[in-house]
Formats: sequence, C-alpha cells, structure tokens
Amino acid sequence: MKQKSINISADHPKMWKQIFWGVFALAAIIAVFGLLSTLPRQNYDNNYEAWLNSFDALIKAGKIFPGWVKTFWYEHGSPLFVFYPPLFFYLAEIPRLLGLSLVMSVKIVVILSTLGAFFSMYWLGRELSGKWGGLIAGLIYLTAPHHFALIYTRGAFAENLAYAIFPLIIFFIYKLFHDKSWKYIIGLAVSGAALIMTNLPSLLLFGVFVLFWTIGLVIIYKKFPLSPILISGIGALGLSAFYWLPVIINMSLVQTYRFISGNYSFSNYFVSLPQLFDPTRWGMQDYFQLGWVSILIVAIIIYYLVLRPVDKEASNNRLVIMFLISLFIILLLITRISSPVWSAVHILQYIQFPFRFLCVVFILVALLAAYLGCIAKPIWRVVLLILLFAQAIFFAQPVWPFLPDIYKQDFAYTTYGDIGAQYILKPGEKKHEDGVPLHLVFHTAEAGYMPNAVNKQDLHDEFNANDAIKLVGLSLAEAATYTVSVDRKIISTGVISNFKETPTGASFNYSNPSTSRVTYRQLAFPGWKVWIDGQTTAWTPNNNHISFIVVAGGGSHDIKITYTNPPGAVAGRSISLLFALLLVIFVSIKKRRSIGYR
Repeated sequence: MKQKSINISADHPKMWKQIFWGVFALAAIIAVFGLLSTLPRQNYDNNYEAWLNSFDALIKAGKIFPGWVKTFWYEHGSPLFVFYPPLFFYLAEIPRLLGLSLVMSVKIVVILSTLGAFFSMYWLGRELSGKWGGLIAGLIYLTAPHHFALIYTRGAFAENLAYAIFPLIIFFIYKLFHDKSWKYIIGLAVSGAALIMTNLPSLLLFGVFVLFWTIGLVIIYKKFPLSPILISGIGALGLSAFYWLPVIINMSLVQTYRFISGNYSFSNYFVSLPQLFDPTRWGMQDYFQLGWVSILIVAIIIYYLVLRPVDKEASNNRLVIMFLISLFIILLLITRISSPVWSAVHILQYIQFPFRFLCVVFILVALLAAYLGCIAKPIWRVVLLILLFAQAIFFAQPVWPFLPDIYKQDFAYTTYGDIGAQYILKPGEKKHEDGVPLHLVFHTAEAGYMPNAVNKQDLHDEFNANDAIKLVGLSLAEAATYTVSVDRKIISTGVISNFKETPTGASFNYSNPSTSRVTYRQLAFPGWKVWIDGQTTAWTPNNNHISFIVVAGGGSHDIKITYTNPPGAVAGRSISLLFALLLVIFVSIKKRRSIGYR
C-alpha cells in the first residue's frame, strides 16, 4: 500500500518534518498531560510504586534477578518477581538508580512507553502506506480511548508498555515476508523477548492476533519465511529464558486458578454494543468506546473498497480486506456472543478480560486509517487529523490535572470490583512524596502466585494475631514456652540476638541448651536456603506453608536464612546469557564487515 501520489513529504521535506513533529508534539501533550502532576490513583497504579520499591531494594541488595518480596501478603512474603514479568521494573530501576523518586521513575517509563506507541505504529503504518499513512496511524494509536484507559482508568502500566511493543512485532514479521535480512530477524527476536517479559495476558492475546496476521500474509503473498521467523522465535525464547523458564517450572506450585475464577472470570468482562459505540458512556467504569472517528474511518474504507476501488494493486486490497475481517472477528471476541468460544478454548481464559482485545482493535483501526491517509487527497488528510485531535481531546480532558476529578485522590485502599489492594504504614514508616503508602500487604492481582497450600484468610488472621498460638499453629501448652522476636519474624524457645534483616532474608544468633525448632515467618516456597554455622540445613513447611521450620541443635549458633533462586532460575539465566552473548558477537561481526565494505 505504498503511497503513489505526490505529497508534502516528497516535495517539501522541511515542511514534512515540521508537520510530523508538530502533530507528534500536540498528540503527546494530549496523551501525557494528565501525568504531569501525579500518577493516576486507580486499580494497579499504586502497586507499581510499591512493587518498584521492593524491586529496587532487591537490586540494591545485589539481586540482579529479583524473586521474593518479603513484605507482601501480610508480611509472609510473595514470589512476586518469580512470576510477574520484570521488564517494566528493570526500565523503571534505571532512573531510580540515578536518584529519582519512585513516582518519577514509574512516571518516566509510563510516559516513554506511551509516546513509544506513536513511533512504533508510525513505522508500521509508513511501511504499509507511506509517511502520511504512518503519521495518521501513529496519531490514532496514541490517542485511542483504550490507550487512555490503560493509563488513567486501569493504571495498567505493563500493558501500556506492551501496547507500544505490538506494532514492532507486526512490522518485523511483515518485513520478513519481503526481506530476510538479519536486522529484521534480530528485531523480531528482541521485540518478542521484550513482550514475553512485559505482560502475560497481553502476550497471549497478541499471540492469537499474530497467528492470524501471519496466516493472512501467507495467503496474500503465497509464501512463508519459515526459517527467519523460526530463528526469531528461538532467539526471543532464549533471550527471555531467565524469566519464563522458572515460571513454567514453578507454575504448578501456585494457585493459578485464581487468575481465571471469581472476579477474574472472563464472563464478567464482555463489552456490550452501547459500550463500544456510545461516547456518552465514557467514564471510570465504562471505558470501552471505539470513538466516532474510528467508526467513520472503517465506514469510509468499506465504501472505497466496495464502491470506489482506487488501489489497483491486488495485494493492497487483500491486506485491507484482511484488516476488516480481523476487526470483525476481534469485535465478536469482545462481546458476549463469543462466550462459547472462551469457554471451549481454555487458554483464552488466561487473558482474563475480553476487553483487552481492544488493543488489537485499535491496531487494525490504525492500519485502516493509514490506508485512508494514503489514498485521500491532502485536504482530507488535514480534515482527518483535525477530527482525530478533536476526539483525542474529548477522551483525554477528564484526566487533565487542572480539572476537578477523582484521579488525584489519595487512596490508601483502592478497589475495582473485588480487585483491590491493602496497604499499611509500619511504625515509624513515612509515606513517600505524593502520599502513597509503600507497604503493600495484599493485592488480589497477585493471588494467583500464592502457594497451593496457603489460604489467604490464614495469612490475614495470623497477621493480626499477637500470640504464638495463631502465629505458628501451636497448642496452648507449646505456645507457653515460645518467644516471638520484636518484628515477629522468628518464633522459637531460645534466645535470639544480633538479629539483622535484609531484603532477601535474615541472620541472627540463636542460643538454646537443647535441640529446638526455629520458625521463620515467610511462606514455604522453593528457593529458601538456611545455613547454621555455615552449613546448609534443610527446612520443613509449617502451619499450612505460611511459615517454615529449621531444627537447631543445642548450644549457640549463627543462623542465616536467604531466598536464593527458584528452581529453573540458574538454567534460564545461563540460556539468556548465552543468547545475549551470541547476539552481541553476531552484531559486532556484521558491523565490522559493513564498515570494511565501505
């Protein structure tokens, strides 16, 4: 769908640059202006600051690959970073290590990923429909109502990062159908690895779309670059193995059913037709609109395709038809009519919310808009830009900081249905600069990572208990002989001294004239290691796995307890390191050869 007509970019490159950067600047202001005062206070957003706080502490403690978070789940710990994709936090850790605040570190990644969506879609749209097509595609993708909802309504910052990666993967797959260059193979591998490490539901739903996208390209171009795509896929898996290999190995140990049941069941999140097409329904709990400009674009494309076919190249028409068919199928998946499909295809249920497919909807709308920008006359391109800006302002203005709204409220407890977070302030702990407590004790989004034997209510009851009976499940007679450390981390019959706590565990001196049990109040999960006087010692789960026990012989002992690595972590990291080294070596060789040819 390359543009054939004379346009501003061809005849007036300086003017084109002014138009491009002017459109981008205005769109960027509209999209991120609501983030300039503070972060929105909805659903997951507070958690990113609390999660980054824990991630930062682990990094500074020398854990390059963070895993266990001790303070979560009512201070029993959580394997959060064993399972949760880490890319957002690695990116946010860069400004954090440079001395910026937690809020500013999160905000920088959110803003850059938001703006990155414009450029990734621009490159894809330009490849398919020329520069004007790319510009219009980038604008509609950046200012899509769903994009604003990701940031300001749901606070789904990792999904927002994935939203910026999607067009890159589509771009590299498309390029490999025409050019099997290594730069596109590497680009697909790196962008694929980035998506794997960003957000699992987004990875799953986008995988569904990529499958149909690739099949469509095979039908249109009657060829399939199997080897380049296979190499890219292996490269993506290799680069991200440090994350996904421990996830796969340990997934059977946690309550993954929580991700697809109860309030997370897909049946609760279908979108109705009024929600899609009625802009007056836009609001905090109703943010599924397509936007009237998007509907207009699709209608015009259908009109041109059916009544006034202007593109003589058959492959271009087939691409547009593929976009329209895909759009129709995806819209069906979002509505309740597709419920039997969601029930039958079990893996789809891990996407959780059918409305998440709206990101794919706006990819397709952006590509259709790119085609329209390609075939339209210059005056209609300008009209389209004006309409898109008007729509963007309509959907974005409720979150701008100078307007009264609920986004700036300081929630210590936020809810979205039954999805919620609970925070506490420990004695002497202060809120950070924008008033959000960082001590997150429980969030239902993490419940699927809870070990199988653990019950949330047990954690809650034990957290609020002040006696050893409830803390470690002892009988009344046993509890009478036990003592609890000041911070309630260690329960034993001996004397505890020189207690030192770190983000990864604790160390202390323990004295008891006879052999006794020492209970450490962290969830029993693979990866914990205990050393007594420098010797590795086995531990056993206790009280439904909400703590674990080590047995110390009589006398005085130095005990160290540390969360090291979950099963599969060392193998995954070795694989990722190997693939990263191979990538660096290959790129270096290619670069030297290209310099030599010059």
